[in-house]
Amino acid sequence: MNDQELSRWKQKLQSLDPYESEVDCRIFFELLDEVQGRTNKEAVGVLLDTFTNADDYGVQERVLVVLDGADPIEFASELSKCFERFLARSSEKEWPLILLGRVFNTGDANWVAPIIDAAQSNPVLRNFLRSDDFLAEYPEVKAILNEAGV
Repeated sequence: MNDQELSRWKQKLQSLDPYESEVDCRIFFELLDEVQGRTNKEAVGVLLDTFTNADDYGVQERVLVVLDGADPIEFASELSKCFERFLARSSEKEWPLILLGRVFNTGDANWVAPIIDAAQSNPVLRNFLRSDDFLAEYPEVKAILNEAGV
């Protein structure tokens, strides 16, 4: 996706209210389909900005599927870059818990290692992974973090 296409896609995606409008929801899903399997760092950032505390009626699960297809290093880099904003938009912590928990639950070093690397250089991400809230949900992560020195 070139810069012009990304800009058009981003503007269209951000103009929608997929939680309240059936038509917008359909268009939102079509826009997700456009980047499925070809998600770059910029698209990852746009998709992360769609997460909030609002009741999403299951819409965001579709975003998770698209993010699953991102390059793990690009995903971790972009998540680290916008993690503080992502955390603030999802202040109830549901989405940060789910998103990061899914990464660790894969057990896939290609996904886990970039998150660990990002946490080493991002204190907000590191503190979240070390938080009681996160470790209560994903206690097995503590050993991974300890082993990595995070």
